[in-house]
Amino acid sequence: MEKKPLILGQELGQTVCQVLGLDPSKVTSITIRMEPNTAACVEVVNTISQAEGKNIAGALEVYGLTRRGM
Repeated sequence: MEKKPLILGQELGQTVCQVLGLDPSKVTSITIRMEPNTAACVEVVNTISQAEGKNIAGALEVYGLTRRGM
């Protein structure tokens, strides 16, 4: 049986980033989940700049976080 060459995660990840219009230099992981009877889910984890972090912190100051349950 002939062994077919494998595609590495980095190479496939570059292609997926291109298709999704993402900057691959900021993406640290991509997870695609497809399970019966549920919506397909694509989770992208990426790094953020200090400016983006400050924007997030500013939004949290305005809206705050509260614990639900318990």
